[in-house]
Amino acid sequence: MFDFYIGVDQTGAVRRSRHGHHYKPLPAVVVQKRNDGVVELRALDRHGKALKLPAFTPAAIRLLLRENDLADRQHQKKEADVAVLVDSVLGLPYAKNLHPFQLRDFFYKAATHEKNSKEKPGRERAADFFDGLLRQYYKPTPSLGTAPFPRRICEAISGSNSVFQKHPFQKNIQSGTYRIWCDLGHALIPGEDLTAEPSIWPHDHLQATRTASKSMIIAEGYPSFYWRHLFSAPSRQPLNIESLTIHEFEKRKLKLACDSWQVLKKDPDAADAAILALSAFLLDLNHELFPDLRESPAARQSRQLSQILVEGWIVAVTPRAKTEEN
Repeated sequence: MFDFYIGVDQTGAVRRSRHGHHYKPLPAVVVQKRNDGVVELRALDRHGKALKLPAFTPAAIRLLLRENDLADRQHQKKEADVAVLVDSVLGLPYAKNLHPFQLRDFFYKAATHEKNSKEKPGRERAADFFDGLLRQYYKPTPSLGTAPFPRRICEAISGSNSVFQKHPFQKNIQSGTYRIWCDLGHALIPGEDLTAEPSIWPHDHLQATRTASKSMIIAEGYPSFYWRHLFSAPSRQPLNIESLTIHEFEKRKLKLACDSWQVLKKDPDAADAAILALSAFLLDLNHELFPDLRESPAARQSRQLSQILVEGWIVAVTPRAKTEEN
């Protein structure tokens, strides 16, 4: 088990000032099993405000734990083991000219695009970035912004949206994903030693490196999928998050405590972050959080494994043997 489970909801929203533009902070929630056996859900910082990350970087995540008197509870370790589920696409649909373990290069490419782009910050800049990838890697190129879109295997299974899809705007994941990639592009070096933290699941775990050696693992989560499949809710239900989650924990004879259910009930984005963190804990409890996808019957098919190496995967989505053509 990990020491901390952190859920981070995405946002590509931009704040503008006379000094330029800045991305809005990311909603975050922390889950920890205390020494008394109670599972603690932290939604507030030490000042009583909703937990936020200024940027999605390993340093910001560690700082969030330290500043809120969490990390220093771990006296037996130099660094706490942290599992992070983020509501962001971490991969691209398979294409012949894409290569395994290339994801960090795209983070760096996004950060470079952010620095040099003349497009309006936010949604327009993100769309320009992904339109460029669409033209470069997928031929014949689909009409930009229109269906059908190249999709990953896990997206076809889970019903999640393609990162190339722009409309409807309320389901657009381009802006938030682009922002996450930019943040990581500033923090991670392309081609870095995979034994260094953090690792990205499953990309870094389809090679010789193993989950057990990592003190921080970042992976892609899908809140809507977890609301339905782990907490038996037909849709996102922030107003019912307390009863839904406590019920699931009681079924496992666990007590769940939260420092502010009201924050989660009033803020759907914070509720999604909580669902990500709680899902990570429950999946780890069942030894299902970061499985070796090479061991699944579907992944043993060489074509699908080669796709997963490029595309990545959404945590807890079950691979199927049948592959959807892109």
